[in-house]
Amino acid sequence: MDPTEERFGADPAGSASSEGARVEVSSDQRLIAETIGAGLRSRGLRVSIVPWWPESPVPRPRVDDRESSGPAVLLLICDLGHRAQLDEARIRGSIRDVPWVVMTESVRGPTWGAMLEAGAGAVVSSTITLSELVESLRVIARGESPIGGVERAELVSEWRSEQVGQDRLRVRLGTLSPREQVVLSMLYEGITVRTIAERLGVSEATVRSQVKNVLRKLAVASQLAAVAVVEELRSDGSSESDER
Repeated sequence: MDPTEERFGADPAGSASSEGARVEVSSDQRLIAETIGAGLRSRGLRVSIVPWWPESPVPRPRVDDRESSGPAVLLLICDLGHRAQLDEARIRGSIRDVPWVVMTESVRGPTWGAMLEAGAGAVVSSTITLSELVESLRVIARGESPIGGVERAELVSEWRSEQVGQDRLRVRLGTLSPREQVVLSMLYEGITVRTIAERLGVSEATVRSQVKNVLRKLAVASQLAAVAVVEELRSDGSSESDER
């Protein structure tokens, strides 16, 4: 069977089992929200597309759930690759006073735990079939969760452990001197030691000594690993300039 048909095709039998369920779909890519919304409607769910409102950090007024009958679930469709995206998802999940689910292309791991810790009833992969998604939404609407307690605890633990590790990296980054911070920043930009020395007006030996200090303070064995530290913290919303 064509996966597209499975995810977005009509299923009369599924419609009856899902009748009465109300789903609000929101994505930072409206076309995706509308496509998945159409698939959910084909299964008998009552779907409304909720704007993502990326231009405004202030939540819009909530809609009183008493205005509509039946259980309601908010489905957020977004990537979780960066800290800013995680924070966006948290905000969107708190806008409505209803259970919420995150669908994401991000692989199962710490970021899923971040969403669960923030209050999401479940996190599902974007590779999920439409039938599986409908069933997950029905479970959430009943006040339950398709994610077991042990799995939930493991994912949240992964997220918290990752945060502890990043906190340690930030502390180590904060031990660098201002000149070492500059050298690390230039390494991150792909600038060679020779060019760094020319730009800073010092000898290559001086720069190599500073690089050695950077590696020691970050507890890494190579320039590549040091650059990876910067990349990891930047993806988490931090930068070396924040630690000065």
